[in-house]
Amino acid sequence: MGVVLASLSSGLGEITFLALTSFFNSAVVSAWSSGTGGAGLIGALSYLGLTQGGLTPQDTLLFMTIVPVIMLGR
Repeated sequence: MGVVLASLSSGLGEITFLALTSFFNSAVVSAWSSGTGGAGLIGALSYLGLTQGGLTPQDTLLFMTIVPVIMLGR
């Protein structure tokens, strides 16, 4: 149920953001798509590096929860 709700809220948020981009400069969509693509690539490579470095998948995911905490402090 949690996955369904997270997916639904993510989709609604993305659709809402894209609808609002018509009010902003055209560079907004480019920056947003670059950021989401970069985040996916960096996240996947981080996961790969940590699991190949010897951490279990569970420990890797627990370790990666530090990223939102760091972002919260900014």
